[in-house]
Amino acid sequence: MKKITFILLVFCSQLKANMASPYREGTKCASPFTSKNIDVLNEKIQIKLSENIDKAFFEIIYKINSDTSGEQIPLLFLALEYSQDFEIYCDEKKVEIEHVPYGIDEYDWRYDKKYTFFHNFSPFKGKDSLISVSWDSASSEQFRLSDTKYFKLNLSKGIHFIKVKYTATCFEDKSDWISQYALRYSLSPIKYWKSFGGMDIEILRNGFQDNFTTNLSHSQNMKDTTLFHFDSVPAEYIVIDFKPQMNVFAKILTSVRTVWIWMIIGLSLVVINLLLLRKYRMREPNKTPILQKIAYFVVPLIFVIIFPLIFVFIDFVIGQYASKYHGYTFLIVIFYPVLLVLYWLIIKMYDSYLCKKLEFTIVDKVLLGLIVALLICIVVNFILF
Repeated sequence: MKKITFILLVFCSQLKANMASPYREGTKCASPFTSKNIDVLNEKIQIKLSENIDKAFFEIIYKINSDTSGEQIPLLFLALEYSQDFEIYCDEKKVEIEHVPYGIDEYDWRYDKKYTFFHNFSPFKGKDSLISVSWDSASSEQFRLSDTKYFKLNLSKGIHFIKVKYTATCFEDKSDWISQYALRYSLSPIKYWKSFGGMDIEILRNGFQDNFTTNLSHSQNMKDTTLFHFDSVPAEYIVIDFKPQMNVFAKILTSVRTVWIWMIIGLSLVVINLLLLRKYRMREPNKTPILQKIAYFVVPLIFVIIFPLIFVFIDFVIGQYASKYHGYTFLIVIFYPVLLVLYWLIIKMYDSYLCKKLEFTIVDKVLLGLIVALLICIVVNFILF
């Protein structure tokens, strides 16, 4: 029996270790890479939140100056995991977006006339060239030229306005009871620009009622429309964080370890069973009630079923933003046969004692305490895989 229990514990610990990540990545977009013929005079970023923080609408306008005329690729865009169409307009006219050919990174394309237009993007230096882009402080990601999008058109010399529109999805962190959300936009490519003429950022609530924070400000209470202006690059990335608030009951439930809630419920069932058994034995010392025979099977079953249901109940109390990420809690059912045998032995032992001595003495109390302590140890060992 010990070997079987050990194998089950190892199996469950491996399943727990291999659970899917609680982190879901959202839209990864960034300021564009610019051609050496382009000066960015201003970047205006407008972010419209939605009523639910799971997505937002981005509209970004670049005021550029081209120092040459003719067919060219002025900007390269990095856009991944966006929710709806990624649209680009030049001087209010929609342009066709193309993907940089996938195989271009496999050789030194700088000497290939077919890719002449890409020669003007100095950050990408030929074969296997990688550029680092950051969306958070903990890490950066490497991208190739083939990861970008572009548009090609005949531009006259002078000022033009490039507008980009897309719907972004949030990054989501489910590692806690309540999900945390973040919108991210990287400014990393700006360091490769020939010039930087300033940046305006506008965040619109657009019906979103809860509080949010951003790395652009220390304020905890954003207005319906929040405006920022920067003459220099404010950060490596822009992030808007939102952590929903719990109601009071949910805070109480989550402040207590779920294991202790489970043990309190389970031990209550055991104590009730023992007290009812003792009451019956005082009347019928030589006969085992049919309900007790059923309880041998039902009480351990209720005990294992309650464990995952506690998580379901707490998620229900939290509401819409509950993470519902708790691992394979249902696997506690695996231990039902073990709990069944242990529970049967404990009840049988106490029942045998009652049949011999019906007075509830100090010995009964001590024995009951030992039984409770034993069950606590069993539960703790099961939960701490």
